[in-house]
Amino acid sequence: MARVPDGGDLIPNPVSGAPGIRIGNLLLMAGVPHITAGMLEGLTGQLEGGRPIVSVTIGGFIPESEVASLLRDAERSHDNISIGSYPFFKEGRVGSNFVVRSDDGELAGRVANELADKLRGAGFAVTEGGI
Repeated sequence: MARVPDGGDLIPNPVSGAPGIRIGNLLLMAGVPHITAGMLEGLTGQLEGGRPIVSVTIGGFIPESEVASLLRDAERSHDNISIGSYPFFKEGRVGSNFVVRSDDGELAGRVANELADKLRGAGFAVTEGGI
């Protein structure tokens, strides 16, 4: 059903039959969650674990475009951190949730607190846990 790159192995798919592909530590699987779950069951005991990623969310009725530089600076000033920005429109207002991620939970919390302080300093109300 598909061409498999050299060095790739098929991942059995007990749900719909179309296999996934494994190349080293890269797994290509179905985008449908219940199909992927079936494929993952077949990989039990074959995947290496790592440190869990910790996510800390803050948010508010904060237009993403108005704080892009704060987000960029917060992410660039810390190694091992990523910040996702998720805009929304709710209650007739524009807002965003900001998710700080790291495999170092203490660092993620510290960076989220620093970002919240900077957002407050810029005049925005911040909600811990997001909106």
